[in-house]
Amino acid sequence: MTHLTLAAYRFFKRHCAAFYIILLGSFALWGLLASKMYYEEDISKLLPTSTANQGARYAFEKLKVKDKIFLEFRLNELGGEESELSDEDVVDKLTEASDEFCSLLSERCNGSNDIENILNKIESSTLSEAAEFVLNNAPCFLPADFYSKVDNILSAKVLDSIMNANVELLSSDAGGIWYDIVCKDPLAFRNIAIAGLMGEQGSENSADDSADSADTAGGLAIKNMHFFSADGSMALAFITPAFNSMDSKAGTRLVDNLLAQIEEFSASHPDIEVLFYGSPVQSVFNAKRIKKDLALTVSLALIVILLIIGWSFRTKSTLFYLLAPLVYGVVFAIAMVYIIQGRISFIALGIGCIVVGVALSYCIHVITHHKYISDVEQVLKDQTKPVLLGSLTTIGSLLGLIFTRSSLLRDFGMMASFVMLGTTL
Repeated sequence: MTHLTLAAYRFFKRHCAAFYIILLGSFALWGLLASKMYYEEDISKLLPTSTANQGARYAFEKLKVKDKIFLEFRLNELGGEESELSDEDVVDKLTEASDEFCSLLSERCNGSNDIENILNKIESSTLSEAAEFVLNNAPCFLPADFYSKVDNILSAKVLDSIMNANVELLSSDAGGIWYDIVCKDPLAFRNIAIAGLMGEQGSENSADDSADSADTAGGLAIKNMHFFSADGSMALAFITPAFNSMDSKAGTRLVDNLLAQIEEFSASHPDIEVLFYGSPVQSVFNAKRIKKDLALTVSLALIVILLIIGWSFRTKSTLFYLLAPLVYGVVFAIAMVYIIQGRISFIALGIGCIVVGVALSYCIHVITHHKYISDVEQVLKDQTKPVLLGSLTTIGSLLGLIFTRSSLLRDFGMMASFVMLGTTL
């Protein structure tokens, strides 16, 4: 190997043009390939992939409930003006705000296809179908103690109360929607069944709540066929993203659109406050925090290293000769990973920065030795074997990660190995 290194050095010493053409040409090629890399930001890649947990992983990725983004619309405190509005006015105002915001957000995200659907109101047919489903399967939803209280519910006093509540419900603005439901369930068993479904305590006298809870269950209320909090002070909407909640790259686009839409909406509706939260949102802000911390720590480490090296060698060219092989190695590594699989986890790429210090140490060995021995050929004779052997052992240990069941660790092992290979080359 030493003879080969010396032969290459002697050849390129006589043909400098060929050396720079090969060096710059290959670097341009690696740079072109690296620019096409697709970076994933799916933290679920940390999960091992094996036959034993394949079902659990599939369920984790496909479970849509955890991927929901929740929107809240409520009135801002503008000098107490909201206190002058009646409850009905508040509901109407929040209903209009919810419809307008959801419509604008759908238009904004139409091109990116990041949103599968936005649910902020319920259609009358859906409500009727849901109520019919609950009634047809009532034994599954009614609490166990319901049957012992049937006699109390069928008393004349309770029946009168239930019928009065039905009259009040049918006389409301949404009475037409509830007509079929009340006809099928005049005793309002639906309220007890839904309360049991939501894990709430069923009321012995279902009529006590019929006027209000006919459209309220599980802490949610349906007013103007829109979702509200139980007290009616907050309108709600549910966004179903078209991606997995752990994919923070796709989530970032959606969150950025959300923030931009909220900013525009707040400017035109200063009396409405829009809040949002959910697993995809947490994933995005966690990823941003990780990237920011990673960039800060790596930058500080490089600055400290470069200051120490600059103070030790005190020559401007030394920093270039130390960093040039490292930059070449990183670009070479990204290009090789792109050729092999076309994508890499951004988290793995960040963790791969750890190997930068290891690769830099081999450059320091050669440069330091050259400072004491100015004869380049002697430096090559002394450093070729130890540097190559050291690099090979490091590459070998990193390649061991390729055999793990975590795709994130495999990406890291592949990336770090190629960084060492490119830098050594």
